[in-house]
Amino acid sequence: MTETNVIPVNDPLPSGKVLGRRELVLEADKARQHRQSIGSLDNELFPTETGPRPIWPSAGLFYEAMEFPGPREHEQGRAAFNSGIHWNFHGILHAGDRLNLQARVSDRWIKRGREYAIIEVTAHNQRGELVAVGGFKESWDRPPAYHPPLRSLDGVASSWWTEPRGAEVGRFDCHYTDAMSRLFCGSVRNLHTEPELARQRGFDRLVIAGPQIVSQMSELMTRAFGLGYLTAGEIKVNLLKPVFSGDTISARVAYIDPNDEGGKHGKNAQVQVAIWAVNQHAETVAGGMACAGINLGKPPRTTEQSV
Repeated sequence: MTETNVIPVNDPLPSGKVLGRRELVLEADKARQHRQSIGSLDNELFPTETGPRPIWPSAGLFYEAMEFPGPREHEQGRAAFNSGIHWNFHGILHAGDRLNLQARVSDRWIKRGREYAIIEVTAHNQRGELVAVGGFKESWDRPPAYHPPLRSLDGVASSWWTEPRGAEVGRFDCHYTDAMSRLFCGSVRNLHTEPELARQRGFDRLVIAGPQIVSQMSELMTRAFGLGYLTAGEIKVNLLKPVFSGDTISARVAYIDPNDEGGKHGKNAQVQVAIWAVNQHAETVAGGMACAGINLGKPPRTTEQSV
């Protein structure tokens, strides 16, 4: 017997549904724009260590991967929010590469009255090599009217945050502006680029995109662990509070286990760190964990930069 408060319509985002495929050309100009949008002062990454072609920042995939139809639309009038990002890196991206991206719905659930979906994205280069697997966690402001209802995960923790107990590896500060937000999002019209659209969602300023904050955190990981992060790294971040144009965000990285400091587990081991970001009011706006490969001969570099 159908419940009276459930509308028996087809679920537009069933688990396993492929949302689309697209080709992404890794243009050098776009890489420079991406790094400028998060306040990076370096034009290229490790140009002498990787050959003649400059590295294309892996974090450049974070927003590009979200530009698929489906979860970004306001289905049935419900507003969508990006509440988490998770990526694994398996190879270096170079300017000039052509990536094939595919997105699919990998999981769905209800928690505390909100609907959540995990959108998984895979990236293969022009040689067919898997270079990255990632995804983002979407949530909606009220449960769906789908039948049958989704499973409930109320009371189940989904935090990726791990408390740091070792030394801080470094920090990277950035003061965000309207121009930086538009540079990051490109030609897309949304609450990150248009003040009027931000006001329609109840905000008095442009909202800085979640992937832009995670890109800042990923930049810090790149600076601290170099190629160990770009070729065998992982980053998992929950987005906790909105960030606005005019905010100053400080990304921080610290060891979880003091015994990991300096890569003491040996050659080609992997180190795990806590990663988080705070605003000018000392509020944590994002938090999670990250990993990087460690070569015993090249210990992590302590890094600190403000822009």
